[in-house]
Amino acid sequence: MPAVTSFNLGAKIAIETDRGSAPSGVVNGRGWWEGGRWFSIVTEGVPNARDMQAVIFPSGHAGDRRMNQQPPVVGRRWSEAEMSGPVVADYLGALLYAAMGAASTDMIPHTTASLLAASIIETNPQSYSLTNQPNEGGAIMRFELKGGASNGDVSVSGIDVYGNGASEIVHFGSGNTTIYTRTSFSSVGALGVAVSGVTSGSITITAIKRFVHTFTNASSSPHLSIEKMGDPQAGNASRSFIYVGQLLRELTIENNAGQEDGVMMMSFSTVGEPTGGITGTSAQTTIHAPSPLKIWPAWFMQVSRDGGTYNVVENFSITHSTNNRNVFAAANAQGPQQGLYGSVEATGNMTIIVENENEYNRWRGASEMQLHAMWGSGNGQGHKLTSAINYVLNASLPVYFEDLNLEEDDDALMVSGTFRVVRNDSYPYQFALHSGNPGKSLGGTGV
Repeated sequence: MPAVTSFNLGAKIAIETDRGSAPSGVVNGRGWWEGGRWFSIVTEGVPNARDMQAVIFPSGHAGDRRMNQQPPVVGRRWSEAEMSGPVVADYLGALLYAAMGAASTDMIPHTTASLLAASIIETNPQSYSLTNQPNEGGAIMRFELKGGASNGDVSVSGIDVYGNGASEIVHFGSGNTTIYTRTSFSSVGALGVAVSGVTSGSITITAIKRFVHTFTNASSSPHLSIEKMGDPQAGNASRSFIYVGQLLRELTIENNAGQEDGVMMMSFSTVGEPTGGITGTSAQTTIHAPSPLKIWPAWFMQVSRDGGTYNVVENFSITHSTNNRNVFAAANAQGPQQGLYGSVEATGNMTIIVENENEYNRWRGASEMQLHAMWGSGNGQGHKLTSAINYVLNASLPVYFEDLNLEEDDDALMVSGTFRVVRNDSYPYQFALHSGNPGKSLGGTGV
């Protein structure tokens, strides 16, 4: 029997509606573009999610030199996860929601939003020509399938926002279903949309410019489900572990713009229920395709300070710590009884090209800096939602520096300093993500 190779491992995350209940079923159990809640993550190295348990070895002396004279017993059980990898815009939203605690979503439709209105499905397959083409340089396409349309596929052929030929197939489950393309199309050919697998119902197609997700501080946090797939320890018939009730403990975003091959990176850790605590293992056998969105090179980032240009940041990182943890109580059960939402803190580090004494004097005076970090918007070079609009991440950061150190980097003088994010109700700490995935993918009921 050959060894199992590590590339067979995959990981997915989803926001839970109810603690300890992984999104499941023909709708919520699917990928976000299929109207569901799951995001695939490509990790750097093996996705590290695992069950934990305390094994208690009693020790004592009874006329014998050996300390461990009694068999051990099993203590508490729980699970932990740590993962890292390049940032991709779609699953980043789920992590920011789990870190910050509150999320709101605005859907921005195109000026010509209706591409095809309630057209009847009568044959299998059936093709359609759009009534209107996507305008303003491209659109995410939303398909609403109603009235008996269940368990089929929608295929699209056209031109993407980069001017390249593109095609995509999106599966839909049973019931009234809303699904989305992951590609932004600037035009679709004649009879370029086809529905297969069903012979009844109707289809409506809407053009969406972007979704704007805003993540702000809240007194509680949503729970995550993590599925680790392809793990032989889960058994031959069901090679998947699902870790539910996961509270995010820490999220770090790092951007090394000084590197020629620098990439925006993330790492996060969680704690929650053991796999046997609530849902057990999954019979999932197919790893969802990863996001087609590209990773973000580090040079995509731009920082402004107090409203002015500040193009001197060489390296930037921010860590959001939640102090979330499991709570154990006497309940005749080994797993945690609930989670605790801890006090949050955001800290970071910046390395700056030093030009004058400004940073040093501001640090000495304990002066607040209002930083605005932005990824993906500059020079039309980001990953496109339309010909003029990119996927963008914005971070509003009211910070104070704690220390500054003069450093040398390949003959250049740099100043490196740690900062702490503080409360400022006039300039609140928050993130805003402009992307193509709907609010429902984050557990919302609307857009």
